Amino acid sequence: MPCDYIECFVSEQRHRRCSARVISRCWPEGAPLEHQHVPKKSQGGRRAEAVLCNAHHGSCDSALRYNGRRLGNRIDTEPGEPLDKRTYVIFDRDTREVLVEEELGVLP
Repeated sequence: MPCDYIECFVSEQRHRRCSARVISRCWPEGAPLEHQHVPKKSQGGRRAEAVLCNAHHGSCDSALRYNGRRLGNRIDTEPGEPLDKRTYVIFDRDTREVLVEEELGVLP
């Protein structure tokens, strides 16, 4: 079933799983998934770029500790590359270590 959120740019495959599941388990397991806006919706972000469980969503948006890390997220682009070379990144706000990288689809 396709997403009906008009500003959703998450592929159907990525829509079925939490993007942060590779760094820590989602809690609770089977938690509902939420659109992640980058930047945050309250900061003017309109495009949903990822899908996260509600625990990871809150951690990335509010820099709350999750498994001992303060998570953040951003969209990276390769210098000199067209804008369709975009990557969704989850990182540790304290060490700046990149924890998750997911290639995003082409900008419409």
